[in-house]
Amino acid sequence: MEKQTAAFKSKPLVTRAECAELLTDEGYPTTKGTLQKLASVGGGPEYQIFGNKALYRPAKAIEWAESRLSSPRLYAGQQA
Repeated sequence: MEKQTAAFKSKPLVTRAECAELLTDEGYPTTKGTLQKLASVGGGPEYQIFGNKALYRPAKAIEWAESRLSSPRLYAGQQA
């Protein structure tokens, strides 16, 4: 999968399925269905339409995923 992720990153635009795979491989578990829902209700990564296909820019999708991460947290009983 790592080789395929590198291939996706080098493409200027990827399909919704490729974007979901790229994000998952990068450590942000995401499905095509989640991206589809977020495209409908808002809150997902930016995309463009070409014909009937949603296309995503890999760098922007990863940037979006990183922006959704919470701050580091301590578990109960752990000291900083």
